[in-house]
Amino acid sequence: MKLLRQLTVVSFCAACAGVAFSIEIPVTGAAGTSTGTGVKIAYVDLERIFQIYPETRAAKEDYNKQLLKKRELLAAKETELQDIKNRISVLEGTLKDVAPPPPAHSPASRGGSGTASDSTNYSSSASTSGVRVEGSTTTLNSTPPIPESERSVSAPPGAPPVDAQMQALQAARQELKEKQAEFEDSKKRAEEDLAGFQKQQSQIILGKIYQALRDLAAEEQVTLVVDKSSILYGTADIDLTEKLQQKVRGY
Repeated sequence: MKLLRQLTVVSFCAACAGVAFSIEIPVTGAAGTSTGTGVKIAYVDLERIFQIYPETRAAKEDYNKQLLKKRELLAAKETELQDIKNRISVLEGTLKDVAPPPPAHSPASRGGSGTASDSTNYSSSASTSGVRVEGSTTTLNSTPPIPESERSVSAPPGAPPVDAQMQALQAARQELKEKQAEFEDSKKRAEEDLAGFQKQQSQIILGKIYQALRDLAAEEQVTLVVDKSSILYGTADIDLTEKLQQKVRGY
């Protein structure tokens, strides 16, 4: 389903981790070990912490459930769109096969090349369509009227009248236009809903990780904690990842 594939959603884990990687969490008020400036710095691997955090898995499952519901909704709407397109195709094909017959009383049907407006002189001995024209000079300026039954375009036997089919085709095209707009609107809302759900869950998880990290930093007398991805060099004794991993299990 081409349209359905356009619903692109970033995975919950990657998006949440991306938020986590960009934060730095300072902790003030701790009496840290002096580094020449009175500041003790440590780091943690936030990606690892985020992945093992118990609530992360539950959040992923909730996200996938929401994603599945949105996809099912859009799939149903896309099926509806395809049904309307099929109906339009059938109507167009039916009307295409119905060609209007040439008028029975037209000049072409009589084999003549003139038109009703042609000026032609007729003598007293001339006749047209079996009607004798008396007099000197007469201008033929009209043809007998065509019966309504001969002018009408008939649908195949058993099919609805052509006018009804034309109206049905126009109604189907209008319905397709409206349903297409409705589908696009639903797809946009689905993306926005998933993004909002993802952001909310990320904030909740990161808030709890932050609380655990702040308590750990106070215990370790650390005044500044940064993410491991931002560290070019650091010794193992300032890596609080293992300790934070144990601590977050209780938050």
